[in-house]
Amino acid sequence: SSSQPQPQPQSAVRRSAWLIVFATLLVFARCLGGELVYDDHLLVGRNPLIADLSRLGELFSSSYWDFLDPNTAQHVGYYRPLSMLVLTLVYHVGDAAPWAFHAASILLHAGACLGAWAVARRLLTSERAALWAALLFSLHPVHLESVAWISGVSDPLAMCFGLFAVAGILS
Repeated sequence: SSSQPQPQPQSAVRRSAWLIVFATLLVFARCLGGELVYDDHLLVGRNPLIADLSRLGELFSSSYWDFLDPNTAQHVGYYRPLSMLVLTLVYHVGDAAPWAFHAASILLHAGACLGAWAVARRLLTSERAALWAALLFSLHPVHLESVAWISGVSDPLAMCFGLFAVAGILS
């Protein structure tokens, strides 16, 4: 008797994955209508680094807030190059529209939820329990700020990569 859940037919696994993604998109879809708020005005609205693709290399050599004041550059130490890369790509693909940034955050959160499901499937003895764990992770209100606030994109991005990495280690 193994502690791993019994293998499910591919159709059941696919249905579970789609249910997690659909529930996540449904609950967080209201964020698509959101505007820039708080730090978003600076990080997205006034950031010359994400607006200029020729400065892409600077994203990997500067701190998150270095563009604000050259005198304090590199003193803040908040280094998030992948988050800045995501913001830059979304800025150009989505024509700098707030809905595009929100869509990217929602999709990253949906990816993180699938990562949580992958971890739960490896740790729990029941496929149903793993699905419920992923749905709880997906829909828990603690994630709202990270998903709805464009500046919080580093959280779902990190969770997406992190949870899939943990799932890979557990397999």
